[in-house]
Amino acid sequence: MTFAKMQTKAVSLKEIAAAAGVSEATVSRVINGKGELSAKTRDHVMAVASTFNRQENRLVRGFQTGRTQLIGVMISPSSPYSSQIFAGVHDTLLKRDCAPLVLYPDRKKNITEQHQLQRMLEYRVDGILLMPSMFQAEDSYFKDAWDRGIPITCIDGWMCKTHTDLATFDNQQGGHAAAQYLLSKGHQHIGQICGPQYHPVAIDRKKGFDAVMQKAGVKSYDLENHGFASNPEQAQAFLRQHPQITAIFAANDTSAQGVYEAASKLGRKIPDDLSVIGFADLPLASHLTPGLTTFRQDAYQLGCQAVDLMFKRLTGKLPADSPQSLYLPVELIQRESVRDLQQS
Repeated sequence: MTFAKMQTKAVSLKEIAAAAGVSEATVSRVINGKGELSAKTRDHVMAVASTFNRQENRLVRGFQTGRTQLIGVMISPSSPYSSQIFAGVHDTLLKRDCAPLVLYPDRKKNITEQHQLQRMLEYRVDGILLMPSMFQAEDSYFKDAWDRGIPITCIDGWMCKTHTDLATFDNQQGGHAAAQYLLSKGHQHIGQICGPQYHPVAIDRKKGFDAVMQKAGVKSYDLENHGFASNPEQAQAFLRQHPQITAIFAANDTSAQGVYEAASKLGRKIPDDLSVIGFADLPLASHLTPGLTTFRQDAYQLGCQAVDLMFKRLTGKLPADSPQSLYLPVELIQRESVRDLQQS
């Protein structure tokens, strides 16, 4: 192999060890900062490593800075929403000259979130971004990461018993605005199809909605623990049980789609007989007939902002013992699914 070719090839532990006249295990201990080594040996290994194409090789750069520029990303691109968040994370990491290490749980293969967190630590990531699948975890859940000084930022859903940073949408403000909007249109018999009440997003949307309804002295009819999936059968039973309902706030657009199907089966026309408002502004919202009034979330921007929040933590710009929360606003998108009863 010529010297020129060697310079363009990614350097390995074996190459550094051979050039330094030490074992691969010694090089590994220098990289990980573990084991009892003399300062002379450490300095020698780092000096040799620095001769291997310093500008291009991230392993060598890691010797110099103590950073791998590798960020663990636990976001499953399993839906249009999470895919947009992932895209924002991915693009922003690349702009910061970092690489994402993408690992996420897989229930079918019995691969847990905790297992993937451990794998990320093995790769010596500088930080971890995740959309959590567990919401009741204790701080001990992240003990190994925090013992190594690796920051963790949750995206979209907080883990209520931990001290992680959080980037999410202002779901409580969205629920608040949904109730105000329906009340302003003259609706007094309003149903709420809640998301799963173990999920922070659903909890916050319901909390905001309930606060406005209680202040207005208007009772809401709640279908709790509905989930985020479309369930027209459950929505149909709910409407049969409460025929007086003139409007429904659905936990998300997919749930709202189920309400559309349920209303059709019951012969209730939207918005003449039943008004519906959703949340998320998924592509389906504009394709439904009539178009669904909903709240838009800029999922791509959430991914970007989550990375920026993590880097503030990495660079010491946030208080060491104070978890930070970033709430992005949501925007009401008015289409044709809500009737103004005051103009009837």
